[in-house]
Amino acid sequence: MLTISLVTGLAGAQPALADRACETPHCYSIGQLFRSDFTGIYGHWHSNNMYLTNAEYATGSHINSEMWLLMPNNTWVEDGIRNGNDPGNPCGCTAYEVFWADESTGGGFFRHFIANVTPDGTDHWYMIQRGSSANRWDVYYDGYLQGTSTVTGSWTGNQQQIGGEVQAHDLATAWCDWFQMTAEFRDGANNWYWTRAGASVPTQSVDAGFTGYWVDSDWVWWKH
Repeated sequence: MLTISLVTGLAGAQPALADRACETPHCYSIGQLFRSDFTGIYGHWHSNNMYLTNAEYATGSHINSEMWLLMPNNTWVEDGIRNGNDPGNPCGCTAYEVFWADESTGGGFFRHFIANVTPDGTDHWYMIQRGSSANRWDVYYDGYLQGTSTVTGSWTGNQQQIGGEVQAHDLATAWCDWFQMTAEFRDGANNWYWTRAGASVPTQSVDAGFTGYWVDSDWVWWKH
């Protein structure tokens, strides 16, 4: 999750390369949308190849393709796919998995395992939306409720981020095939927006070594 947007991107823009330096060891290629009243975000994208070396995995490094809902108090909820070692994964191995996670008001980070999957190119659906009571966020995968975040201390988001994250000591070891990720959202009146209409002009943050750009409501990124 990146907290500062730096570069403006327009629909149909050319790929952005090396816009900013990595916050070592975290590097990103993400698109961002802003409102003051997000009550839900939705995304769908294919499960594609993304990987590091075994030596990187052994140190806890990982590569993700996901989306985040950020709150005004600097907490967040995220949902997506991850390749790496996860202590919460029942397999106890390096795995390509679906997960969700949240950051608490006290700065605690909590990752939650959903399922081990394969990078077979099939499309899947991810959603985070307000729960049944204040400051609760329900997390969905392929239309099914997977868990509820209760730690953010907020019931309204102010930024949607979507794209890729790598945590690695040697970024050159990271590889990610082409992802095209559709970003959609819900406002404070519970209206869903299936395009970027109703949000700010989209921005992007693309670290050195990555490619990323907006195409209409889709964020496209890869790392070779």
